[in-house]
Amino acid sequence: RFVDQDKRIDVASHAGVHGYRFVGCSCSGRGQCDVERRCACLAPYTGERCERCVAGFALADDGACVPMPAGLACEDNACNGHGACSLPAFSKKIDCLCELGYQTSGEGPCAACAAGFSGYPQCRREQDWKFEAEEAPSCDLPTLPNTLDRAGLMSDDGTLQLQGTFFLNVEQTRHVIDFSVREESMVHIQTDLSRDKGNIGVAMGVMKWTAPVTAAAEEEEIGKGLGWNNWTAVDGRGSIKTIVRSSSPPYPHRHRIVLAFEFLNVQHWDNAACNGIALQISITPVRKFQRTIARANDLCSSPPPHPPLPQHVDVPPQGFSINGTFLADREEGRRRMVRG
Repeated sequence: RFVDQDKRIDVASHAGVHGYRFVGCSCSGRGQCDVERRCACLAPYTGERCERCVAGFALADDGACVPMPAGLACEDNACNGHGACSLPAFSKKIDCLCELGYQTSGEGPCAACAAGFSGYPQCRREQDWKFEAEEAPSCDLPTLPNTLDRAGLMSDDGTLQLQGTFFLNVEQTRHVIDFSVREESMVHIQTDLSRDKGNIGVAMGVMKWTAPVTAAAEEEEIGKGLGWNNWTAVDGRGSIKTIVRSSSPPYPHRHRIVLAFEFLNVQHWDNAACNGIALQISITPVRKFQRTIARANDLCSSPPPHPPLPQHVDVPPQGFSINGTFLADREEGRRRMVRG
C-alpha cells in the first residue's frame, strides 16, 4: 500500500503528483497498515497483527474468525457463581476454574458439589474440618493486598517491588490483586507456599480488568504457559512472566492478578497453623528494562583500558653498607655505588 511521504495521507483517493514510500507491517492478510505502521483490522479481527478475534468470535482451524454459538460468553454468572470464567481465543467453549468443592456437571459449569462435598449451592466437605470463626488464630502475618495502586507500593515511574510472606486462609480458594500500568510493562510473579502436611496447588493468571474476563486479553506470555486449567506447580512453587500494556498510554489501564489455590489432603490443614504464602511481584516498564540491558551491554562491550606502563623504572641500587649507612649518590637518573 502507498502513502504520501510528505503529507502522510492515503493517496488512493487523491489526485496529483505525490511521493511514495512503502509502509511495512504484517496484518496477516486481515487488515491494512496505517501511516504509523499499525494494523487497521477488518471485522471481526483484532490484535497487533489481526491475529485474534473480537468478543463473540473464535478462531477456526484455518485461522478464520467464526461466530460463537449463541449465548456463549463469560457473563457474570457463567460459572454459576462458583468459579472463574475464561474464553480462550482458540476454543469454542468457555472454561471454568471451579472453586474448591465444586465441579462441572450436566447441570452446567461448577453447578454441582465435588466428591467429598455436599450441600449445593453451599458445598461443604463432608468431614467436619470447617474452621470456626471463634477459633481464629493469633497470626501476625499480613493479609494479601487487594490492589497495588497505593502510595508506597507503585513508584512514579511505574516500577513496583513487593515481597513478603502473607497469611493464607485455607477457606479462600481465589484471590484477586488489581494494578494499573501506564505503558508496556513486564510483570514477574513468584510464589512459594509454606506447608506442614499435605500439598497445595496454585494457578496464576494476569489479565485485563474488563468484563467479561477473557483469556484473549491483550497480553503476551513469555514464561511458562499457563491457563485456568493448568497449575503452575503441585507443591505450590511457581513463577510466571507476562507483558501487559495500556490501551491508551500514558493513561493508566487496570489489570488483575488472580491466584487460585487448591488444597490437597485438606484434612491436615487448619487456619490455626497460620499458614503463609511467600509472594514476590515485580512490575518494570519495558522501556526502563531495555535501558538497563543497553547499559549493561555497553559496559560488557567496552572493558576499561589497562593503565599505561611507566616510562621510567627506578632500580634499587646494589652495594655495601658501612656502619648501617648505605653509600650511594644519584647521577643522570641512575644510581652509582661509592665504594670505600
